[in-house]
Amino acid sequence: MKIGQDTTGLPPGASWAISIHISRVDSRPVGSGVVIDARHIITCGHVVTDRETGQVLDELWIAFPKAGVPASVRMRVQTVEVSSGDITSDVAILTLAEAVPASVRPAPIRLVTSEYLVGHSWWAFGFPSGHPFGSVTEGTIDASLSYDWLRLISDHAYPLAQGFSGAGIWSYEITR
Repeated sequence: MKIGQDTTGLPPGASWAISIHISRVDSRPVGSGVVIDARHIITCGHVVTDRETGQVLDELWIAFPKAGVPASVRMRVQTVEVSSGDITSDVAILTLAEAVPASVRPAPIRLVTSEYLVGHSWWAFGFPSGHPFGSVTEGTIDASLSYDWLRLISDHAYPLAQGFSGAGIWSYEITR
């Protein structure tokens, strides 16, 4: 173990965890996302599209609630690329009009198969019911489903709920 390494299973800092908003000033996020580089966010396609029309929402803004910046600091989303609409994919890549604040670090991403993740613990930060301060939940990855989808079991007092959509899942066990 490295000196200063967190052994609780929680991600160090998590400045990469973001909230997605439909205006520069609204207080209730529509979902979550993950910073993957200085100008790009990954989230779920259904977070950034209208439920009835399937069209990308007109205006999207990103806030950085875990990065030590004021809530008023928001970045405008310049473009949105949503996956093909295939039932097996629900991904969107958001390109920001400018770079994220200096205190934001991209998420440490590791690409592994869904089967590899079964039995490992997970942690997530999201915005259930649009709560402006967010919440955390955690549990165990219970199963690898078809098309690399996962079944997550939450053993936390605050379970997964709408608003965690788009949040990354963190596993300390996988990052070692």
